[in-house]
Amino acid sequence: MHKKKLRTQQKYKKPDLFSERERKLLNAINEHFIVKEAAESIGITVRTAYNMLYRLRNKYLKAQTFVNTILAQKRRSPLLNRVLTKKVDIEILEKTLGTRPIDLMSEEEEK
Repeated sequence: MHKKKLRTQQKYKKPDLFSERERKLLNAINEHFIVKEAAESIGITVRTAYNMLYRLRNKYLKAQTFVNTILAQKRRSPLLNRVLTKKVDIEILEKTLGTRPIDLMSEEEEK
């Protein structure tokens, strides 16, 4: 009998930022440096290439605006800053653990 994997058991795959056609266009532009030549090399019209680039720019600007909004909120709010940071506050750890993390490490070494 085949068991279905739970979502947590499945390997997480990051979503692709670009579609296959967008990636082909960007690689062709990187190779040829001219949009017209790049479009001809992958078999699309120049107009389609420019439309794809326009949509890519808009997609990028939306993502950039979202990230900037989050960062601005993080700067304004100490709570968000604490939630969104990777840094660990030593004082909070002391209160939670009842001792400094360094003291805990030295106790483990003694044992």
